[in-house]
Amino acid sequence: MALGCDKIQGYFTSTGNSVKLNIPIEADTCNVWNYTQAATGTPTAGVQFRWQEGMVDYGGIEFLKNGSDVLEMVTNDLASPGFLLFNDADNAMSAPIVVDGAVSNAAQFSVTTSNTGSLVDGDIVILYNILTNFKTRGFPFQVSNVVANTSFTIAWALANAPGSVGTVDSTSAFRIVYASPRTSVRPTNNFVINVTQAAQAVVTFSVAHNYQVGQTVRFTIPPLFGMPELNGLSGTVLAINTTNNTITVDINTIGFAPFLWLGGNSAVTGNVVVHDWATSSPAYMNTAVANQLMVDPYSDARFNINQRGLVLFGGANGPAGQDGDLIFWEVTSSTTEYVGLPTL
Repeated sequence: MALGCDKIQGYFTSTGNSVKLNIPIEADTCNVWNYTQAATGTPTAGVQFRWQEGMVDYGGIEFLKNGSDVLEMVTNDLASPGFLLFNDADNAMSAPIVVDGAVSNAAQFSVTTSNTGSLVDGDIVILYNILTNFKTRGFPFQVSNVVANTSFTIAWALANAPGSVGTVDSTSAFRIVYASPRTSVRPTNNFVINVTQAAQAVVTFSVAHNYQVGQTVRFTIPPLFGMPELNGLSGTVLAINTTNNTITVDINTIGFAPFLWLGGNSAVTGNVVVHDWATSSPAYMNTAVANQLMVDPYSDARFNINQRGLVLFGGANGPAGQDGDLIFWEVTSSTTEYVGLPTL
């Protein structure tokens, strides 16, 4: 039974990876058409997909030609995922997802895993129980280059490699960060992963910072990260580079000790390991600088970035399709009610 209905539709060209649709309505049904594969003679890829509220996570219905022009209907599942409903405001993090491959020893390291779950480019992850003293445990990183059920890479490079290849065991995992006081409202505290020695320091963050030109930020740099001279200083943001996820501040770090990535200063309190990380915190908007650089002095106003919607999984049998496929989608919202069979 349904009363009232809203509909949103769109299209995109697939990269072969999963796609997250941010839907500003309560998604109840979704229809997807793979225009490219539908126009192909006799493909074995899916050409139409359907999801409805109440279907299991990663589920959905796939229609494929399967080598002929006659459509065959199958269901999606975890092994061949279709759709996943998400709401950042409902869940702070995903359940742990096993990491069963090595983590590279590189400033922009990659994680090998046969299960990337619903992970897509731009998501934030935290790694757990990576062995051989791999110094990234408990730290949030934004990811890029997600290859479904194969690997992902951190989006921006650390000041230096973590120190060793990260090995794994049955407890090694990552979790996707959906929402928290740190990630759901911007701008806020950010984690520093590199600082240059320059007349105007360039600061790199592990997660998209969303700071604004003219905003003043204060730095906290624990001893093990090097550059102790920066600890406690405040600087005004003079420029932003969104490609490299950096800000340029009016702090002269020439002569400061080099910034180092050391994975946090750990201390044990009872049975809990406490990490201190290099961070920056927003302080206030420097209106004089903002006006001089022709920036809205209110551009640092806080805003909520929680999202909700559907993940469309990529691949030949996923609704997000294969690289180059043209995908059309339609999401509807309505008041739904489960109606059971009448009893006698």
